[in-house]
Amino acid sequence: AAYAQALEALSRSFYLGKGNTIPHSSGMHVPCKTAELQPEERKLQEALRSLDRESALSILERLLGQLLAAGTPRPSDLKQAAARLLRDQIKQLAAFVDEIDALLQEADQRILGQNSFMDLKQALSSILLELIDRLSMREESTNRELIFACKSYIEEHYREELSLESVAQLYHFSPAYFSSMFKSAAGIGFADYLSQIRLEQAKERLRLTNDKIYEIAGQVGYKDPGYFIRVFKRELSLTPEEYRRKIRRSPSGKDG
Repeated sequence: AAYAQALEALSRSFYLGKGNTIPHSSGMHVPCKTAELQPEERKLQEALRSLDRESALSILERLLGQLLAAGTPRPSDLKQAAARLLRDQIKQLAAFVDEIDALLQEADQRILGQNSFMDLKQALSSILLELIDRLSMREESTNRELIFACKSYIEEHYREELSLESVAQLYHFSPAYFSSMFKSAAGIGFADYLSQIRLEQAKERLRLTNDKIYEIAGQVGYKDPGYFIRVFKRELSLTPEEYRRKIRRSPSGKDG
């Protein structure tokens, strides 16, 4: 009996903090009801995939509240339930997280090694935030690689009738998401980048060829020569013909 009371005192200490033991209560050592957690666990997975830190922490609070709703389980049972919950979340993200085996092992050690409820809660919160940081870094790296591929595609196909919608479809994104991702990763909007590439090519042709302006417009992807002239003048403060005369008068044959 004395041993059981000592174990229970330690359990109380886990929930209330070191040194804050309280007498025995009939609500002690209830089983962890993990089956009821599934709806919130699905929401947590969605929050992680959306990189939503605030929602993830809020859902964690609700999950812990559900684990304690019927009373206080043994600390070892609670930690095992929390470790299982986190393992399941990490495994579902295996395609997006590097070194998952090491991450799972580290998460288990950190969770099972906690000696108070507050420390357990803090460890779970920290692991979730670190997981979101990993996902965010992976997404940024993936986006950079994707945008590099998109920019290469634009540089190869600028003569064609390209649009944000057509390139987004090529890479299986919605136009709105692709537009935001492109600007974030490239530091310039899609339309501005396409225009930049086309104008650089036009300037090259104006320097090196005697092709007519409408011919150059078509060669760099502008069907309407008038629109090409307006875009060119807006960006360079010169018409294509004025640019050609200026560049050919320059001793170096270069801008400026």
